[in-house]
Amino acid sequence: MSLEVANDNPQTLSGGSADVGEVTDATAVVRFAIGETLRFLSHAETMRLWERACVRAEMPIKYTQGFNPHAKLSLPLPRTVGVAADDERLLVRLFEAGGLPLGAGETETEARRLWQEAMQARLAAGLVPGLIVHEVLLARSSISFHPVSAQYVFALAQTTGLHDKIAGVLGQECLVVDRVSPRRPGGRRVDVRPFLKSIRLDGTQAIVECSISDAGSIRVDEIMTLLNIGPADLVAPIRRTHVTWKIT
Repeated sequence: MSLEVANDNPQTLSGGSADVGEVTDATAVVRFAIGETLRFLSHAETMRLWERACVRAEMPIKYTQGFNPHAKLSLPLPRTVGVAADDERLLVRLFEAGGLPLGAGETETEARRLWQEAMQARLAAGLVPGLIVHEVLLARSSISFHPVSAQYVFALAQTTGLHDKIAGVLGQECLVVDRVSPRRPGGRRVDVRPFLKSIRLDGTQAIVECSISDAGSIRVDEIMTLLNIGPADLVAPIRRTHVTWKIT
């Protein structure tokens, strides 16, 4: 993945100490996988796990201002509890008065590579089984990741009748589901057909690609309901294997 190199304040990129008014900041983009029992962590629990990991790795994390400061970390695409994921993104907003290796010159590029590799090793050293760091990339402070689509894999014991079920689902112009959430106990009706890009079978695996937009997306439990898949039909955890991102 190619990211725009951070270069927010060229005055401090050459190293050495910086004045208080000459701080540099950036974003560490952490690519990771999560599975095993950690897939049962909630979004909030996953965030706390990462905050502790970043502190142990001595990342120069930015914090919010005020009486009760919080680390500036974000997971752009929250994960459904119980679903494993192979290629997630964690954004860590960084601050360091001494400057970070953010320049585009040959010396700065090598320093940035070494910083990224060192930070990946530090993070990996303090993680529990089930969490794997693929890569740490240093990017500009204002970078944002917006999910465009996601792919889910359902490993099934058998697929008898599933071909016809998939054809029936994809052949519908409208797929209305009743969606209940803590914020709306009464629920609401949602047409999830626009969010289903494709469904295909690969052996005994059902591979579903969903679009994601400001209007939302389809939920994993809604996919299972539409395909008449229950927990007993699965022979392995559901996996989110790929996410397509719009980077701004």
